[in-house]
Amino acid sequence: MNIQDIARLAGVSKSTVSRYLNNGSVSPKTQCKIQKIIETHGYAPNQFAQSLRAQQTKLIGVIIPRMYSYAVASTVHGIKKACEIQGYQMLLTLTERARNQELEALRSFQRSKVDGVLFMATEITDAHMAVIESMSMPVILIGQTHAQLSAIYHDDEAAGRLMAERIIAAGYERVRYAGVSDIDKAVGHLRYQGLYDTLNSAGVAIETYQAAFDYDEALRQVQKQLTIEVNTAYVGATDTIALALYRVIMSEPQTFTPFIGGFGGDPVTDIVHPKIHTIYYQYERAGQMAVQALFRQLTNNQEVTTQKLEVLSSPNVILFDKDGTVTI
Repeated sequence: MNIQDIARLAGVSKSTVSRYLNNGSVSPKTQCKIQKIIETHGYAPNQFAQSLRAQQTKLIGVIIPRMYSYAVASTVHGIKKACEIQGYQMLLTLTERARNQELEALRSFQRSKVDGVLFMATEITDAHMAVIESMSMPVILIGQTHAQLSAIYHDDEAAGRLMAERIIAAGYERVRYAGVSDIDKAVGHLRYQGLYDTLNSAGVAIETYQAAFDYDEALRQVQKQLTIEVNTAYVGATDTIALALYRVIMSEPQTFTPFIGGFGGDPVTDIVHPKIHTIYYQYERAGQMAVQALFRQLTNNQEVTTQKLEVLSSPNVILFDKDGTVTI
């Protein structure tokens, strides 16, 4: 049994149960009702978590999917900047995009002295929500969304449209797209959907391949599947996949300059020649905004923040003000 179960049986909100468990203001009648349910069902509140609510530890748990990623590194950098402004420290946990490791990371932070958790998730399943709903501290999503959770995410569908518009403007007749599983709603589904819909409406054919977030695995998969033709644009679901495409395409003698596109804004895409056409994401700002959303929820645990960040056709400078706000 968790707090949500108690709230349902008592006919009150989860925040009311939380206030009761933390000695907050609850009417005598509601107190009796909640206490009776606790005694009947044998619920034992996490004393460690209760003490945490009474006194902040200035620690934030951060769950990341992988290490060698420009997107992750930039997001964590934004988190770090915002934490430093507020006098907080980060505790990082790496999951390698494995669901069981994500669940264990959540449980670990549930047992630990953190004020809240920032979660860069692949997807949010019922198993994830079961753990999150049992946690006494807020969990903020970065890069994905869920109706019940605060989230800072990017406009991936718009990113796909922007890439398609570049390809159409350049006059390409076909697109070969190296994507990832649509289990990842943001990268695997929405990003591709924006690209496909825009290309399809312009009569540009698109052929898809399966790749991976990891560069070495993406390279192996691209090498097996890719054929190179003129009047064809090659696009990866991420800049990492685009770099794998670049390596395969440029390893062969070319009589034309290929169009290779990616998503994220990794500076490496501008160093290689010919350059990789990328859509720029505000990863650092997302990290900073996630910390702000966490602080708001620590003040009011019923405040759910959902903010979608615009993607950019060219890089922008993000300024961090001393009070923790950002400007573009």
